[in-house]
Amino acid sequence: MDFIFRILLIAYLQTIDLSSAVTEIKVGVLLMTSAPEPFDLRRIGPALDIAFEQSERRYGIKYNVFVHNYTEGTCPRQTTIGHYAELAYQQNIQAVIGPACSQSLDAVGRLAQYLKMPIISGVGDLIIRTGPEMYTTLTRTCYNLGKFSTSIMGLMREYNWRHIAVIYDVDYIFFELAGGNLVRDFHNDISMPRPLDLQFQASKHADPGSLLIEASKQARFIVIFCDAELLRTFMYRAYQLGMARGGYVFLTMELFPSDWLGYYTEFLRGDHMDAGVSKAYESVLILTLSQPNTTEYNAFADEVKMRALRDYDYDFGEQTVNYFVTAFYEGVLYLSEAFNRTLADGQNITDGLIVSQKLWNNTYPGISGTVAIDEVGDRRADFDFLDMTDPAMRTFVSVGTFKGSTLQYIPVLGVAIHWPNGLPIDEPICGYTGDKCIAKDNNTTLILAVTFVTIILVASAITVFIYRKLKFDSEIGKKTWLIPWDDVKLSKGEQGGSVLSRSRISMLAADGKMEEVIQHQLFTTVGNCRGNVVAIRDLKCYNIDLTRAVLMEFHQLQTMQHQNLARFTGACIEPMKCAILMEYCPRGSLQDIIENDDINLDWTFRYSLIWDIIRGMQYIQNSALKYHGRLSSTNCVIDSRFMLKLTDFGIPTVFLLERQVATKANETNINKLLWTAPEILRTYNNTLHCPVTYQKGDTYSFGVILQEIVLRGCPFDEMDYATEEIIKKVKAQPDKNIPFRPIVPMASCSKELHFLMQTCWSEEWEDRPNFDMVASSFRKINSGTKGNIMDNLMKRMEQYANNLESLVQERTNAYLEEKKKAVELLHRLLPPSVADQLEAGRQVLPETYKCVTIYFSDIVGFTTISAQSTPMEVIALLNELYTSFDTVIDKFDVYKVETIGDAYMVVSGLPRRNGNTHAEQIACMSLEIRQAVLGFKIRHLPGEALKIRIGLHSGTVVAGVVGLTMPRYCLFGDTVNTASRMESTSEAMRIHISSPTKLILDKFNKFWIEDRGEITVKGKGVMNTYWLTEQLEHLTD
Repeated sequence: MDFIFRILLIAYLQTIDLSSAVTEIKVGVLLMTSAPEPFDLRRIGPALDIAFEQSERRYGIKYNVFVHNYTEGTCPRQTTIGHYAELAYQQNIQAVIGPACSQSLDAVGRLAQYLKMPIISGVGDLIIRTGPEMYTTLTRTCYNLGKFSTSIMGLMREYNWRHIAVIYDVDYIFFELAGGNLVRDFHNDISMPRPLDLQFQASKHADPGSLLIEASKQARFIVIFCDAELLRTFMYRAYQLGMARGGYVFLTMELFPSDWLGYYTEFLRGDHMDAGVSKAYESVLILTLSQPNTTEYNAFADEVKMRALRDYDYDFGEQTVNYFVTAFYEGVLYLSEAFNRTLADGQNITDGLIVSQKLWNNTYPGISGTVAIDEVGDRRADFDFLDMTDPAMRTFVSVGTFKGSTLQYIPVLGVAIHWPNGLPIDEPICGYTGDKCIAKDNNTTLILAVTFVTIILVASAITVFIYRKLKFDSEIGKKTWLIPWDDVKLSKGEQGGSVLSRSRISMLAADGKMEEVIQHQLFTTVGNCRGNVVAIRDLKCYNIDLTRAVLMEFHQLQTMQHQNLARFTGACIEPMKCAILMEYCPRGSLQDIIENDDINLDWTFRYSLIWDIIRGMQYIQNSALKYHGRLSSTNCVIDSRFMLKLTDFGIPTVFLLERQVATKANETNINKLLWTAPEILRTYNNTLHCPVTYQKGDTYSFGVILQEIVLRGCPFDEMDYATEEIIKKVKAQPDKNIPFRPIVPMASCSKELHFLMQTCWSEEWEDRPNFDMVASSFRKINSGTKGNIMDNLMKRMEQYANNLESLVQERTNAYLEEKKKAVELLHRLLPPSVADQLEAGRQVLPETYKCVTIYFSDIVGFTTISAQSTPMEVIALLNELYTSFDTVIDKFDVYKVETIGDAYMVVSGLPRRNGNTHAEQIACMSLEIRQAVLGFKIRHLPGEALKIRIGLHSGTVVAGVVGLTMPRYCLFGDTVNTASRMESTSEAMRIHISSPTKLILDKFNKFWIEDRGEITVKGKGVMNTYWLTEQLEHLTD
């Protein structure tokens, strides 16, 4: 009867208008303001706002929200419990949403249990409940890291698999919890055989193959929990061990794509492992959280993105609305559903324990479908299983789904798992180790058969070994890498980057050591060899004995092929001429890029360069070469696509011989030792160390390169020591356990990168990581950018284009400024109209001007003045005089033709025709010049009065540009000669004019002109000339 009453009550409540019966609830929100993790307030806030509005419409629950977000940072935030206490005791909230960090939730959840307050979180995946008495008011709407076993068991039962091996990395708490709980659940399930528990530490375990071999002895279904890059190594070893032929199933976990652990479905790297890894991934299944793709969910995701940009100033961009956003949204719906059912059951909603557990071991509708909560308040999440159904396209699609609400695995209709060799069986017929097919009776026939087969196998192995050795020796003997020096053509003017940075050059120069700068600032010689542009690395040893060991080293160098290694073209081994020919990279060395202020190196660019070094060194250390041995920023070169490539590696015997020769000749470039590890410096030039020593020495060198990239300077750039002193301090045993290393401020880079740098240059070489470990650490540091080769390349090219654009703009502005100066100078030398024609590249043709007026003047007694003066005084006199003349002529429509010695020539009426005003302009100018001379004083002859004589004539001239090297604008015709005669027959401080000039001036009726009478003019005969005395208006004054 009580049950029927409840049903009727619920039906009645659903029929009434809830807006008139709204229940108000105080709820607190505890989230980080902004954080790199994908569950801060900027992302979660919009979803909560939608959920609060939905709750009021659907359930009649109106939330009074108190957002108590805490400052920016990363998980965990130890102060979170204080923020929660303020909400609980000051705001009197009835429930709390958040926090998101598992470590913060651990403390807040315990206090909420004490206060009996409902607490809902969409994360908290690292919290493992050890019993029902823990976190009695905490409900998690995300996945439960300790309950992957239910979904994996569902998959195994579908395909009749029972035996399982679990390999997991305990260096990471995420994998340790997931793997440990998976093993525990299988161990507690009596229907399943005991699982094989294989824990390992990625930072210390060298070979994943040993774990795979151990797992193969007990199971064909192998679970591997580790990051994406390490999984790739696991699968390559599986391929090498023959475990990728279809007999095994490998399951890994990628709950959602993230930069943190890598992208599990993107396994191609462009290296020698790609083919094997691609084959092995055909046997891989990936466990991932189900992502809804309904119309309702897509509309919800769009609404979240819109509100995030509008209300929280956050742009999702290309990011998807992640699982945590949905989990928090469904957490609010859980809280509303719990309050609603508590009211419907007639219970008190102030009893937080009742509200918290109202939907435990129950279901309710969510945006992603039916949400199931287990008996302790954890969500039973839905999982998808992904398989590479198309090996050719390498695409992963969902082949099955585990439904948390029904605890059942459901295959996707129409999509079959791609089995490389049919469905793998749980246990082979002969057992996991083949022991079930060996007969128990040890009869003679079996012994003979085994002996015969063993002999055949041993003989075959020996034959194959001998054949391969002979073939290898034949390949070595061919010496296809050997190139005659005559085949190498040096390029003129081509040089690569310096092996000494500008910072250290500046230091040496400041100490007065320019000879050392000249000695050590070496450049790469560039040449052409058989159609290839090559960088020529001259060896200081003049005779190399091509022993078998040396030939093998050159053969190894020839086989090294990687996108981050400069290609070995060949070598010249001739008496007195030994050189290595490598791929030429035109952008210079990494050191050149670091110290080129014109290139803006942002952290994306820097991380890309660091990644290139790491990938190249990984390839070297995993190859037969084992180590680089001379790693430095000068041996990292940049090609035309801004891809960094390592060079100067390999042939250790030859380089040791070169070092010994250079040391004996006292020609060692000590600056190259700045990247050398201390243990190698202490025995430098003595002998070759074991490969492990050089591998850890490469790690030290990488640490120094990191310092260069971080500070954009040379090694030890922050220290005011000479190179010899730096090397001496590094080589010395550390004082008080503090080795001498570069100084890098903590604020100059992230603390993770700073820690990696310090680890790389540890004093004890055993403490330094290898490059596989460096790659794993740097992947977490660089988690903000996706490690896609083309994306990185496009970012590099975009940054280079931006740098180039600003550089071009700067150079263009400088060019335009210089061009402006050149044009101004040209306009001073030539008339503007003529200069414009020359600048435009057009030919300036001679032109006839029917009537112009020409002015000539010279200094009376200039020869006497020159005799009394030094040449410098003469020049100063003429400069000062003609400067005053230039000031006068700027006021008139005239053009200064030239000055020759003390002669000064001006014309009016060309190149711009001005009617008859040319005579008037020249006349007025002459009178003003004469007036200026009256007040002129000779500085070095103050008692001497300067006097000039002036001559004017009007007539026809031809004008044109003469010459190419120093073009001059010249006037030709009898008018020029006559004007010159007027000046030479003039008198001191008088203006002598001809009849044609007088006739034109009479038209203006403004000048006082006196008749001089007839005079004899050389070359002209008798001429009637005149004196220009003054302007009439001046006489009137």
